[in-house]
Amino acid sequence: MAIAVLLVSPAVAQQPRRSAVSPTEKVARARWQPVRQASGASGVKRAQNVEPVPAPVPDRANGMPVNDALPMSVLDSDYYYDGEIIGPDYGDSMGSVACDSMGCSGDCGGCDSIGCCGGKHGNGWNPCLTLCFPQDGWVSLEYLSWQQKGMYLPPLVRRGATRLDNPAGANSTLVYGDTTDHLEGTLNGLRLNVGLWLDRCHEWSISADYFGWDPITSNASFVSNGINSIGRPIFNLAEAGAPLRAQLIDFNGQNNLGTAVNISGALNIRSSSELQSGGFQFRRFLVANAGCGDTVFMRLPQAYRSRVDLGIGYRYTQLSEGLSFNEDLQTVLPLAGTIDLNDSFDTRTQFNGLDLGIYYTRQRGLWNLDMKGRFGLGTNHQQVRIHGDTSINNAAPVQGGLLALSSNIGDYSRDRFSVLPELGATIGYQVTPRLKATVGYTFMYWSNVVRPGDQIDLNINQNLVPLAQVAATGQSRPEFRFRETDYWAQGVSFGGEFRW
Repeated sequence: MAIAVLLVSPAVAQQPRRSAVSPTEKVARARWQPVRQASGASGVKRAQNVEPVPAPVPDRANGMPVNDALPMSVLDSDYYYDGEIIGPDYGDSMGSVACDSMGCSGDCGGCDSIGCCGGKHGNGWNPCLTLCFPQDGWVSLEYLSWQQKGMYLPPLVRRGATRLDNPAGANSTLVYGDTTDHLEGTLNGLRLNVGLWLDRCHEWSISADYFGWDPITSNASFVSNGINSIGRPIFNLAEAGAPLRAQLIDFNGQNNLGTAVNISGALNIRSSSELQSGGFQFRRFLVANAGCGDTVFMRLPQAYRSRVDLGIGYRYTQLSEGLSFNEDLQTVLPLAGTIDLNDSFDTRTQFNGLDLGIYYTRQRGLWNLDMKGRFGLGTNHQQVRIHGDTSINNAAPVQGGLLALSSNIGDYSRDRFSVLPELGATIGYQVTPRLKATVGYTFMYWSNVVRPGDQIDLNINQNLVPLAQVAATGQSRPEFRFRETDYWAQGVSFGGEFRW
């Protein structure tokens, strides 16, 4: 035995020490691709003149793939030959890559009429036709932090007028309205997406999505302070030249006719906005690509893959908004009493139409990028509701307030053509083989939308105002006309996706 040891030791000692791996060898190792032997099934392409090669030992330092760092779908599904995938589909994370042109491996489960490799649920279609858990799909949930295009408001409240006939004088200040950014603050909501693969090759799928947020609201109150007057500016068409006047909330002095006026109280303005959208799409695989390249920050060869899908379906989107005014007044002169006055403008735009989409996905290691472009083409159903009433000394309300009078009160609706495009990008990281964390950005545009502030007409025939207590003569103003605008919403999202 001692002689044997002496005979072996020199041979071991004479073996050259392994040198550092050169960049060329790293690339050669990265291009090494194990091949499973074809089974000989009908329609299967065999790899020509390729001998089985034992799998190398994973070497993280030299850029070789290490299986325990990859998602389960990658471990189960990737087989390479000369730079092309010849194994089964991409699995849970990515779906199929037109493997009909590449052939199947021995464990692929056979090929169907289009030569596509069998998936993890065998041949045929995957949908669950009985009451059971869907066989192959995904679900994602995201928190939305968005902003929307602000609502337009005309000049609505002024403070500091010294005379009723001079509400816009040197001592008067606009304190509410005359803005285009009302209700554009942060919107907090949720988006849910559920999908199901319809075939074993992940070429056909159906998905449904919904998103919405809590109604965003704003409340403003203007209360008498005994010093500065409060007025709601209007252009009074009952007078020649339609001069600027004011509906008084807090005033102690003389009006333009020299009559003493003593009135105090509060004006409350409330506005709200709510958006929600939902729909479904059928998606069809279009094209895919796969290869091996260096990573961004380190020159380590790593496999990547991408695919493009097209979608067609139905989309519904609704924007509901409101703007209301309430005056709660106490009068001393010219008559003592109480006044309760209300105006409200409510709008709703409902989109129904065709939803077209294109989706791009690229995955490298545990990271992936999803990009989408959707285009809605359909009809907006526009609805406007205007209401107003006044109650004096707690009597039964009569029709008409200040901005909502008999000339424009009512319910109005019409249909208009509209487009609704949407762009989005999401970055994901595979936390577990089935769970992915995501962060993304979305921009949505919507044409021909009706909003409350646009429906207000400040040209008022004051003879129609119930508080005037005169004959209702003169022009029929304010008037109603549909006034529409464009709308957008954008923001970031944070969430996760689970695939099975």
